[in-house]
Amino acid sequence: MILSENSNKIRKLRQEAIASNIIFNDFTDTMTVGTYKEQIARTLEVKDENLVYYGIVLFGDWDKVTELTRKFSLWR
Repeated sequence: MILSENSNKIRKLRQEAIASNIIFNDFTDTMTVGTYKEQIARTLEVKDENLVYYGIVLFGDWDKVTELTRKFSLWR
């Protein structure tokens, strides 16, 4: 499922996933250039509130993930 939302909504979903013990992987503006080591270092230097979230993937119980994502629009 690919969702189309703004960075703050993805940030909030990320926080909800953490609170619900849902495994996730997110993609931010600090991950667009350089090697993976440079991306990790750059991401660690930026406070969460300053990260621009481009996307997130949730892994877990279908019902829990659906509950968290039902308010989002699919990317077209």
